Amino acid sequence: AGSAERLPEALAAMCLVVDPGNHRVMLWKEDATEGILMAGGRGKGAELHQLDTPYGCAVVKSGGRIRAMIIVDSGNDRILRWRPGDEQGEVIAGGNGRGIGLHQFNEPRSVFVDNSGALYIGDRWNHRVVRWLPGASSGELVAGGNGSGKGLHQLTWPYGVAVDAFGSLIVSDYLNHRVMQWNQGASEGIVVAGGNGQGSELGQLTGPSGICLDGFGGVLVADSGNHRIMRWRPAAKEGEIVAGSEESGFGPGQLSWPYAVSLDPSNAMLIADHCNHRVVRWEFGESHGTVVAGGGGVGVEPDRFAAMA
Repeated sequence: AGSAERLPEALAAMCLVVDPGNHRVMLWKEDATEGILMAGGRGKGAELHQLDTPYGCAVVKSGGRIRAMIIVDSGNDRILRWRPGDEQGEVIAGGNGRGIGLHQFNEPRSVFVDNSGALYIGDRWNHRVVRWLPGASSGELVAGGNGSGKGLHQLTWPYGVAVDAFGSLIVSDYLNHRVMQWNQGASEGIVVAGGNGQGSELGQLTGPSGICLDGFGGVLVADSGNHRIMRWRPAAKEGEIVAGSEESGFGPGQLSWPYAVSLDPSNAMLIADHCNHRVVRWEFGESHGTVVAGGGGVGVEPDRFAAMA
């Protein structure tokens, strides 16, 4: 599973799951034994009814209903808006070939939609985050874009992105093993999690991927290489393990390369447990989670997910 997206309260018993290896997005309802196809699923390709290794998804919702899915179509270097029931999506960012121009991407990994409808996109191989306004033909640089590196003005493989209530960008810097905050108009970021080298100590991260704001000024981090979810509170020097452990495994208290985390309306975590091919719901303070999607191994069937390509 690539990511598990939070849905509104009226749809609290559902989750959207991005399945990169099967080039599709699936909807799983409460107690379902298989998912419902929402986008893609027609083979890997570049047509508007196809996806190529999607890695992220945001939801536009109103009145307790999904109005549109904003899908990171990574292999096609584009962002699609796909409305429920439609046979195909529409390109709303990128789609201009792979490149370094601000109208292009190079294998984007994540998207966040703010209240104005602006998209914040983690552009992995361009080592930057760009903001794309509604109707725009190109994006604007908001973080990184200074080449791969460890400087505070640089990013190396930005993965998860989020924007807090003050308009500051939070981005996981995958190969620098840190999470950064970029304030509006800043020329460099501030380390808010990790940044102490690769490792498994509480002050370290290993390949942080998906992130989620906890609503209290802190950030939840899918610490993928350490097979755990960490919560870093404001100004903390160390994080706390809130799901998983340092050991990869298939057991109910274990994770294996978790790539995304979100919160459902009851404030439980939804975790995309990548190498276990499942989504796990995990309440804070509990020693284990519950499988809510997948978990039956690798496959193309609607009850399974494929490994990431």
